[in-house]
Amino acid sequence: MNAFGAQTVMEVRRIARNTRFLIFTLLTPLVYYIFFVLAFGDRTSAQGISGKAFFLVSMAAFGVIGTALVSFAGRIAAERQRGWFRLLRTTPLPTSAIFGAKLVAAVLASIGVVVVLGLAGMVVNGSGLLTADRWLALFLVLVLGSLPFAALALVIGYFVEAEVAYSASLGVYFLLAMIGGLFLPLEFMPDAIQKVAVVTPGYLYAKIGWDLIAGRTAEIWPQAAGLCAYFLAFALIGAIGLRRDEGQTYR
Repeated sequence: MNAFGAQTVMEVRRIARNTRFLIFTLLTPLVYYIFFVLAFGDRTSAQGISGKAFFLVSMAAFGVIGTALVSFAGRIAAERQRGWFRLLRTTPLPTSAIFGAKLVAAVLASIGVVVVLGLAGMVVNGSGLLTADRWLALFLVLVLGSLPFAALALVIGYFVEAEVAYSASLGVYFLLAMIGGLFLPLEFMPDAIQKVAVVTPGYLYAKIGWDLIAGRTAEIWPQAAGLCAYFLAFALIGAIGLRRDEGQTYR
């Protein structure tokens, strides 16, 4: 196994051993989904889909963002403080493997969230909610859509001190969820917030899922392009933070 693969396996194993992380990222969005379905499941959203389908996408997105953002940002900052990266730099492991392994691990960790919420959605909505190919498309979108948020976790982890990194990532997490319309659809928000919300990564991410469920596959590409732009921007800033951290450590 090459260095990148070995580092990725190690990152995934660390996630799997964290019981509290698994409970938080899997059960929290599931509980929220059940609550929202009971409260608003019979309504139709402005996206043209039922409340049950709307919150299936919303809570899956909410869970994936939390998986990618909260769990990784605090740990990266803690690893910096404890000298873990300093130790890794004494090995032949390249910086790109360290950086890339965390992104891939975040994507793999998101699979569990998407599967749990997808199964819950099938139970609540019935398997006829989507055709098999659209279920697959929704699965791929939700999993791959974790990349911008994993990159954002790198930004927080490399630019925020360990003592406040977890709180900072948690605050960003709920801000993205709230302003992105994951808890409350945008049509219920003030106009000024709506104008900002439609360009935030949380909204762009969920909007792709809503459009897929509604059958508007041709409309997902602007949101997909926006998410790619966010990923590239966050990854670049995160790489700058990593290089800066290395410079401070090894100068």
